[in-house]
Amino acid sequence: MKRISLLLVALSATSLVSLSQSMLMELPGKVMSETGSHAEHNEGRLVSTLSKRDKTRASDLDVTAVTYNEPANLFTMGYTPNLSYYSHVVRRGAAYSAHTWRNTSDALEAEGYSFVWTYDSPEGPGQGGLLLNSNTKDLTVTYPFNNGWWCAPVLSAKKMAELTYSPSFKYRFGGPSVIIFNEGALDFGMTTYSEMLYRDVNGKRTTTFGSLKYLPTASDPYSVTKWTPVFPDKKDLKMKGFYNIFHKPDAPYAITKIWGWIEYTALKETKLTMTLYKLDEKGEPTDEVIAVGENTIKAGADKSILFNLKRPGTDGDMSPITIDCGFIAVLEGFSTEGAFSKLQPILGSGTVWEGGDECPWAYNCGVMLSWNEGGAEKQGYFHDSKIYDEGRGSTKKLCACDFLWMVDGDFAWIFEKSGISELTIPLTGGSENLTFNTYYPLNDTNVTITKDAEWLDFSVSAASEVASDNGLKVTASPSDEAREGYITISGPAMNYVLKVKQTDSSAVESISVDDMIIATEYMDILLSAKP
Repeated sequence: MKRISLLLVALSATSLVSLSQSMLMELPGKVMSETGSHAEHNEGRLVSTLSKRDKTRASDLDVTAVTYNEPANLFTMGYTPNLSYYSHVVRRGAAYSAHTWRNTSDALEAEGYSFVWTYDSPEGPGQGGLLLNSNTKDLTVTYPFNNGWWCAPVLSAKKMAELTYSPSFKYRFGGPSVIIFNEGALDFGMTTYSEMLYRDVNGKRTTTFGSLKYLPTASDPYSVTKWTPVFPDKKDLKMKGFYNIFHKPDAPYAITKIWGWIEYTALKETKLTMTLYKLDEKGEPTDEVIAVGENTIKAGADKSILFNLKRPGTDGDMSPITIDCGFIAVLEGFSTEGAFSKLQPILGSGTVWEGGDECPWAYNCGVMLSWNEGGAEKQGYFHDSKIYDEGRGSTKKLCACDFLWMVDGDFAWIFEKSGISELTIPLTGGSENLTFNTYYPLNDTNVTITKDAEWLDFSVSAASEVASDNGLKVTASPSDEAREGYITISGPAMNYVLKVKQTDSSAVESISVDDMIIATEYMDILLSAKP
């Protein structure tokens, strides 16, 4: 992507819609309806403790040297469509998949420190109810789905003194972004994750949400102090859209909606469009459309826009759309003359850093511009970093990376509980019963079960609740010779293929699928952990 210069302006955060006090009391944390100070979003605890025999002063030790990186490609639980948020930082990712927390305390390791992880046991109730220890350099754990939370691991470095890094993150692996309470449901959605949301390169925490805003206006939409830059060499330059990138997930998820914190004042009824384009392996936008949405904005002001998404070429089909790649979400339609006096997508993060190097964090947001070139319309995506003068003689760079756009991600899963991906039935025919752990019940309208052979049949004994065990009975008719066929179970963000063979011997062959290989790794970790 090309780089251009834009000016970031820091403003106070906007008030959000309130929730009832009774709902606040039901939550393990809090649902906040006003932004106030966002420091609590970012708080971690860097603790230095000394034994009585240790004469080293805590001030001589760099406690920030104890750090770890979170698992890659997680998302962050964000805002509801009415802009309420949860008081804790919550990461979202796939259940039943291996996640690795990487120890980056290289300086302490070189000085001979030993490390101990204390982490939430996958077999426990979660929320720190059962803790385990591990002395491995990095920590790899597979967590099952839990309607509650998993606590972030604590990393301790021990030598003469003990230094501890204990971030106050929580994790929710698998399942929906909707959280159910007695009074109803709240869908906090999830947004792109950047490490810079919580720690910049100088070790300072940065505001998580709502700290930086651009200020485009209808009268001056092309000023370099606003969203759109001036390109003197481009003719008929227009700002066609705002974009935000969602990175490739650690496992497929399903979506039906996308919404964002975007403050606007519409002067007349205008149709806005949201288009999700696939990113290629290099992270560059392609022309492949994943999903589209429309929302007709009436004259007036608001702070949030929601788009119901459908597959391209379908009419009103709101079935979940599987996301297994990175995509760029592009908002268009506001460039109509006289349509808006204000349109202000709110940023979720920004950081300031020293030196002349490029911003170390990913650029996940920016503008889509169009211009006339040789009689044809050309367009491109542009992001920015800006020189920022603090007014004390030093010059830093200021960067913004993420808009507050959320998707309602559902992380599904499916695996046969004994690890079976292949079974054998005798030539005389017969049946076998399998048990699946699956997010969607096998009789869900979004789940399809198919077979590729007439001699195969199946029946389902499905659970009535989400994330419960489901039974599948597979039957094969008699045969005079060996043969094989396949049964496929597919649904939003999940897929399972069972190979069925008929031979002169009968047995269920325990061939592990990928999920169960990961589970084996997880068991190894538990066995080696110190209580």
